[in-house]
Amino acid sequence: MRLKTEIVLFCVLFCCYTAVHQRMGWNQNSRLDLLHALVVHQTVCIDAHHENTGDKAVHHGRYYSDKAPGIVVLALPAFAAAAALLHALEIPLDSTRGWRAASWIATAGSVGVITALGGVALFAFLGRLVGRRNALLTAYVTFLGAAPFPYATMLFSHGAVIGLIAIALWAVADPLFLARPHPAPAGCSAPESPHWIGRHLLAGLCSGLAIASEYTAAPAAGALLVLTLPTRGRRGLLLAAAAAPALLLVPLYHWACFENPFAFGYHHLALPEFQQMNRGLFGITFPPKPGAAWLILFSPQRGLFFWSPFLLLAFAGFKSALNRHALLALTAATVIALHVLCIAGYYMPGGGSALGPRHLAPVLPFLAILAAFGLRRFPRAGLLAGYLSLVLTAPATLIDAMPADHIRNPLLEFYAPRLERGECAGSLATLLGLPSYAGAILLLLLIIGGYFWQAARFRRP
Repeated sequence: MRLKTEIVLFCVLFCCYTAVHQRMGWNQNSRLDLLHALVVHQTVCIDAHHENTGDKAVHHGRYYSDKAPGIVVLALPAFAAAAALLHALEIPLDSTRGWRAASWIATAGSVGVITALGGVALFAFLGRLVGRRNALLTAYVTFLGAAPFPYATMLFSHGAVIGLIAIALWAVADPLFLARPHPAPAGCSAPESPHWIGRHLLAGLCSGLAIASEYTAAPAAGALLVLTLPTRGRRGLLLAAAAAPALLLVPLYHWACFENPFAFGYHHLALPEFQQMNRGLFGITFPPKPGAAWLILFSPQRGLFFWSPFLLLAFAGFKSALNRHALLALTAATVIALHVLCIAGYYMPGGGSALGPRHLAPVLPFLAILAAFGLRRFPRAGLLAGYLSLVLTAPATLIDAMPADHIRNPLLEFYAPRLERGECAGSLATLLGLPSYAGAILLLLLIIGGYFWQAARFRRP
């Protein structure tokens, strides 16, 4: 019975993530091209489909995906299963219908599963800190009213990275809490004896996969190492060693593509307009730009706190988190600040066609930790901010999670017109022959209804 809430939360998140699938774009196609190449042609060269994406590298006249390889590795089993199913149904894999079905199944079977597990892991982790009611509401809003929702519905790396970091946080939870014992707050369970070897192996694997899926996840993954070192040094060493096999995916992939393990895809970009990626540290130059910081934090165009105001509670929760667990609070605040500074110095801080600042995704679990303390401190403001986050992010995801980068106010210029015309992303409802907006309305009602149900339980003494 103890796991009932965790099971329900996973089912809700996974159903929401898999019920919707976004239209194709360069980012997803780059990874799908590589999946097709691996399964159909047994090669890492994407020549057969490279014209459908600009996110590609070229070497000796042949084309390759310029993306980090982790997501492709994670999606490969689901994609192979989709290819086998389509073959059994006599649907060509490279047909329009086959391409769409394979993309949907591969996304649901990799990014969707991992992101949903991340939501459950964040809930379990926070339950030890702020009580299960605060933890559940925080996990629900973070994973349906912020970046995890839109990015779990397409083959981007960001949803999976959020999930992997959250799972790794849960995996180091026991030794982390035992490092500095505190009285458990009301509603919190007492710390359990740590099975630290298995947990640290899992945390290391997830950290390595996060970096191998999105290079900008390195600071967040490094923060996990910082959290483990004060318990016993050998635990941090085990975590680092467990990350190594996943990290090896990066040089092995580059060796297969470019005959050099240290030659990233960004060093061989096919399109000249992306050459700024080779300035500074993969396109990050200093000093950071104040306008870019405003763009990714507060602007209607890409602002994290505009689209997910619930996360503003992190500012209110920092002091409480500092009192409860200083190392965790300071590490979270440091990695958030460092990441924002880096992306504010990136040549494309907005991240192209995307909902919200996708490059800030790796720090969302740390923001959620601080926000959970803010929710406990200001429950009424937290409930309102959670509702606003769901009302902004969930409908946007159900309509289209990829507004163009040049649109200054997607809410008014992109989403309002589509809402008026009843245009929504593809969903399971469309597969049943229903209008796309019908499935979107039903899913939105379930999400908002679930939130009000949680909010009602939250107010009980």
